[in-house]
Amino acid sequence: MYIAIAPIYSYGSIVFILLDDGIIAGMKMLMAARFAIVAALVTNACSTYGPYLDKGPEAVWGINAPPTFSSTSAPTTVKFLVLADIHGYAHKALVTDESVLAIHNIWWGKKQDTEFANTARIMDSLDGESTLDFVVLPGDLTVDGEKASHIMLAALLERHRSSGRPVFVVPGNHDVNSPQARRHDVAGTRATESVSPSEFAGIYARFGYADALSRDSISLSYVAEPVPGIALVVLDTARWYDNMFFPLRLSETGGSVRQETIVWIESVLSAAKTADKLIIAVQHHPPGMRGSLTRSSLKNAAALLDLYEQYGVAFIVSGHKHRFSVDFSAAIPRISVPSIARGPDKATIVEYGPYGVWAMIDQVRLSGE
Repeated sequence: MYIAIAPIYSYGSIVFILLDDGIIAGMKMLMAARFAIVAALVTNACSTYGPYLDKGPEAVWGINAPPTFSSTSAPTTVKFLVLADIHGYAHKALVTDESVLAIHNIWWGKKQDTEFANTARIMDSLDGESTLDFVVLPGDLTVDGEKASHIMLAALLERHRSSGRPVFVVPGNHDVNSPQARRHDVAGTRATESVSPSEFAGIYARFGYADALSRDSISLSYVAEPVPGIALVVLDTARWYDNMFFPLRLSETGGSVRQETIVWIESVLSAAKTADKLIIAVQHHPPGMRGSLTRSSLKNAAALLDLYEQYGVAFIVSGHKHRFSVDFSAAIPRISVPSIARGPDKATIVEYGPYGVWAMIDQVRLSGE
C-alpha cells in the first residue's frame, strides 16, 4: 500500500490517495502509453518538413561547384564592419497592441532592435566613409524569423547600395523556419509568418546570394569575393532544419555544419588557396564554444577548424554570444562580436594588415559622440 500526495490546483489544496499495487501497475502502464504517444508525435514532427522548409527539387538552391575567383592575389590590408545579432523587429507591422507586447517582453526579456533603429543609425553613419571595404551581418538578423522583419531589413540595406560598399548576410538560429515568429495584437501574442531557406535567399539576394561565386546545396552558405583578392566564406551554421512546430514550438539554438557542407567548404577553400586569396570565415556560431550553454555549441567544430587550418584561413568572425572577445591562443584568430540590439555603439570594426588582425568596437563615431 502506498500514499500519493496529489495537488488539486483548481481548489488550491492537497489530497491523500491510498494506492494498492494493482492500481500502481495500471498507472504505470497508462503513463508508458502516454509517453509512447508523445514520443511518436515528437519523432514524426521532427522527421517531417516544417511549414517553412522547402520540399522537392526547389530545395536545391546551391551552385555547389568550386568558385572561379579573380586573378588578383591576397591584398595586404582589408577593413570591414560587422553588425551581429541585430534581433530586429518590424514593430509597426507586427504590433497593434502595446500592452500585449509589454507582457510578452516581461516574460521573455528579449533585447531587440525595434524598427531596426540601431542598424539604420549605423548604416547612415557610413555615408561618406571611404575606408571600409564591406559590411557583414553574421546572423540573428531578426527577433524570431518574422518575414515582415526580414523584408524591412532588406529594404534598409537596399537604401545604402548606392555607396557601392557590398553587404553580406547569413542567418543565425533565430532567422529561418522559425516556430516562434510572433505578432502582438488585441487577440494576444500569436504566430506570424516566418521564411523558408529559399525565401531568405530571395529576400537577401542582393546581399550575398545573387552574386555568390559558389553556394552550398543544403544550407545557406556561400563564398564571395567582396574585393579582389579576398575569399569571404560565409557559413550558415543554423539548424533551422531541426526546429519543431508540434507538439511544442521550439527553435534549435545550437549550431552545426553537416557533412555535405564540410565537403563543399573544402572545395571552396581549396580553390581559394590555389588562387592565392586571403581567406576570411564568417559564421553565426563561434567554433569550439564551451561552457554551460551546451545547446548553443557548434557541432562538427573540430572538423571545420581542421579544414580552416589546413587551407590557411586568416581569421574567423562570429556572433551569437552577444559579447566581444578576440582569441589569439588558437591556430586561427577568432573574433566574437557583441549584439547591436544593445545599442549602435556595439558595431565592430575588423582590420587586417601586415601585422595580423585586430578588432575594435567603434563606440565613439557610432554612438554619435
